[in-house]
Amino acid sequence: MRRIAALIVLVLLPTSIILAMGFNGSQVYNYVQPSSTVYPNTWMLTLGGPEDDYPWWGIEVDEQGYVYTVGQSSSWRPLGYVPLVVVKASRYGENIRNIAVYGNGSFMGRNLVIVGKTIYAVGQVTGYGAGGTDGYLTAFLENSTVKFFTTIGSSALDLLWRISVGRDNTIYAVGYTMGLGAVRADTLIVKFDSDGKVLWSLIAGESQFDYSWGIATWYNSTSGKGYVIVSGQTNSFPVGGGYDCLVLKLSSEGMLEWSIVFGASELDRLEEVVVDEHGFIYVAGATYSGGIPGVLVAKISPEGQLVWITSFRGDKGDAAYSVYVDNDYVYAAGYTESYTSGELGGHDAFVALLDKNSGEVVSLTHFGGSDVEIAYGVKSDATTYMYHMYLVTLLHLLKAVETSL
Repeated sequence: MRRIAALIVLVLLPTSIILAMGFNGSQVYNYVQPSSTVYPNTWMLTLGGPEDDYPWWGIEVDEQGYVYTVGQSSSWRPLGYVPLVVVKASRYGENIRNIAVYGNGSFMGRNLVIVGKTIYAVGQVTGYGAGGTDGYLTAFLENSTVKFFTTIGSSALDLLWRISVGRDNTIYAVGYTMGLGAVRADTLIVKFDSDGKVLWSLIAGESQFDYSWGIATWYNSTSGKGYVIVSGQTNSFPVGGGYDCLVLKLSSEGMLEWSIVFGASELDRLEEVVVDEHGFIYVAGATYSGGIPGVLVAKISPEGQLVWITSFRGDKGDAAYSVYVDNDYVYAAGYTESYTSGELGGHDAFVALLDKNSGEVVSLTHFGGSDVEIAYGVKSDATTYMYHMYLVTLLHLLKAVETSL
């Protein structure tokens, strides 16, 4: 692991170049489907226009139970470029607010967090920063006021994929870089203060390709120390073959505590990571056998020891993109080609429920239509409801589903 000696950062304060606007349901296909006999205790909210409109990894539930998702839109391009779009819905499926952040470049909104009344989002942008594609962190309010817009990168490809909140509302973001000292591709981790100032940054990797897709934070109240956990994939440090799973644990100041690499003989990757109140780490992704992916979920101790690994697959492809943990269960969400019924199409979104202590799969629910559905995010509120975000490629609509468990 090595520190970045020089980092190119551009901070753009709210100007006429970086703007946000609200738009209402009359400008979109906005539809709420209530409970049905097939999916009891559910609703489904769709949002989209005549072009492609994509959600990505971001789904958040605030203290009042409002649900936020983030993505990008080709249907609303105020300056001719793809904007970042954030959607706010009530816990009952009513579309409350839509916000587009836009400028003289194309935005991809990858992930978001809500801190008080401020929305923080990360992704990648072209047209700003050091050139090529850069990662960014932006913050804005629901009244469409942009607080700041910060890019980080080089003249090559650099992006930020996911985001997490630490102590004192510090912001941690993870992605990868092909230009900031990387030989090919290296993990990129950045810590910001709440105003978008870079506090520290580092890259991790060696001579091959090292990507990180997930980040989580944990504060140990006993020791008074904060930690950052990152998940991804590497073929610089092979233990199986091809790409292997990678997990890093760092202090809140960016010092490496430990790293772990594990995998089978083919490709293995980790998409998202979460931490429970005791510091145990849960990761989800995919492991390949015979070229076919299967769902991979693992639990790791605070000291970096594997507690259990669960993998399940059918005769076709299945993979997890998101993971969530509560007091009793681990939830993994993604897509399945194996566990579908004939009328539900080739890919269905799924949510699997696993026992937190043993890793045993307790249940698996899949849902979808006549084409392709992929669950990109899963979160829970303070009650008994789970929220799942998934993409419908046939209609190009953003959907959120609430399921009582």
